[in-house]
Amino acid sequence: MTHEQITNGRRALSWLAPMITAAICAAAVSLFLNKPRKSEATRDASAEAARIAALEEQLKRSNTALRRLEAVQFAQAAAVERAATTNTTPAINTEQIAEPPAAEQPSATAEEAEAAYPEQREKAFFNAYFAELQQAMSRQRTDRQLSAQLMPLIPGVDRGLVHVLDLSCTEQLCRLEARYQHADRAARDAFVDDLQAAFAPLMTGASIHLPTDENRLLGYFAKKGAKLPRPTTSFASFMRGDEG
Repeated sequence: MTHEQITNGRRALSWLAPMITAAICAAAVSLFLNKPRKSEATRDASAEAARIAALEEQLKRSNTALRRLEAVQFAQAAAVERAATTNTTPAINTEQIAEPPAAEQPSATAEEAEAAYPEQREKAFFNAYFAELQQAMSRQRTDRQLSAQLMPLIPGVDRGLVHVLDLSCTEQLCRLEARYQHADRAARDAFVDDLQAAFAPLMTGASIHLPTDENRLLGYFAKKGAKLPRPTTSFASFMRGDEG
């Protein structure tokens, strides 16, 4: 039931109650006036009394309904007031605040990084030094005959254990890059020793690097009568981080 319906019902009952009261009074007056003739109209008096009793009962029910309507209206007004109070109260933000993302964990521990440092420094040294040797070779004439002499001397090529990627020589230096299939360190070390021994009749100096886990050898060799240029920064200084 809406508030408007309650108000209309209350208004109707408010008008009805006085009318019922007036009817009761009129009936009572009529009964009083007609009392002297009671003996003549006993049946009519009884009917009138019943009608008055019915009107009184109707008035009682009307009053009861009116009180109920007032109670409902009062409760509705209280509810509206509470709702208004609730709506004016600042809303509390119940959304959870997102936690800041956890800092990314390092991929390696400090111990692992420290253990990897010498290997990284060694690789950096050979990269720098070999770049200097390659620059030196670029200023010299090519010696294809020496390359052809060295190719069959490389151990393991004939058995398919070594695949030569590059073998180039100049008038003083040679560069060899090859992949090998030797699985363990001892076999790799033996391969390097055999290579140096095989090149010894034609070459007098060498600088060889085997990058870890790459199964790859990269080396520069000096022709007999020549020397490998010294690195700009020594290996010891590079390992200390003093390459500057």
